[in-house]
Amino acid sequence: MQKTLTTRLGVWFAALMITLGLVLAPQLAHAHDVLIESTPEVGSTVETTPAEVRLRFSGTPLTGEGLTNLIRVTDAQGNQWQDGDPTVEGYDLAVPLCEGLPQGEYTVAYRVIYSDGHTGEESFSFTNADPSAPTEGAPQNCGEAAAADSPNAGETQAPQTNEPQATSDAEGANQENSSASIPAWIWISAIAGIVVVAIVVVMLLRGSRVDEQSDAEDDA
Repeated sequence: MQKTLTTRLGVWFAALMITLGLVLAPQLAHAHDVLIESTPEVGSTVETTPAEVRLRFSGTPLTGEGLTNLIRVTDAQGNQWQDGDPTVEGYDLAVPLCEGLPQGEYTVAYRVIYSDGHTGEESFSFTNADPSAPTEGAPQNCGEAAAADSPNAGETQAPQTNEPQATSDAEGANQENSSASIPAWIWISAIAGIVVVAIVVVMLLRGSRVDEQSDAEDDA
C-alpha cells in the first residue's frame, strides 16, 4: 500500500513538472537575447590582427527598414576602424575592419536590435598584440580618423540610437515574424524536457498498475 501511494505521488509530481514546463517555455522563449560569443573574444589579447569583429547572440538580430544595428571599433586615440555597417548573418552581427590595424587596445561598442524587438547597447575591449602589425597609425580611406583638435579624441562613445523609434519598428517586425525570431535551442530544450517527463509519467503509471494488481492478489 505504501509503495502504491509513493508511486501515485510520483505521478502527480511528474504531471506538475509538465505543467510548469508548458507555462515557463513561452516565457523563456521571449527572454532578451544575450551575447554568447565574440571574435575577438571579450577581454582577449590576439596575436593575429583580426579581419573582422563578429558577435553571436542567442537569438537572430532584427534588421530591415527602420532598424539599425551598429558596431564601432575605436582605438585609444578615438579612430574608428570598422569598415562600413555591420550585417546580420543568422545569429551573428559582423563588420569587417580596415586594413593596417595597429597594435594596441580597442573598444568594441555595439547596438543590436534583439529578436524580441528591444534594443541593447554594450561594449567590451580587446588588445591587438600582432608583432607584425604597425605600432601606430590611423585608418586610410576607411573607418573614421579622429580629428586632432577634437575634445573627444581618445574617448569611446556608445553608438547613438533613437530608442523609441527603433524599438517601435522592431516590435512591429517581431510581431510579424515571432515564430522565426524565437531561438531554436529554447524550443528544443523545452520539448526535450517535456518528452523526458512524459516518459517518466508513463513508467510510473505502469508501475502503479503493477503494484495495484499485486496488492489485489495479496488481498485475495
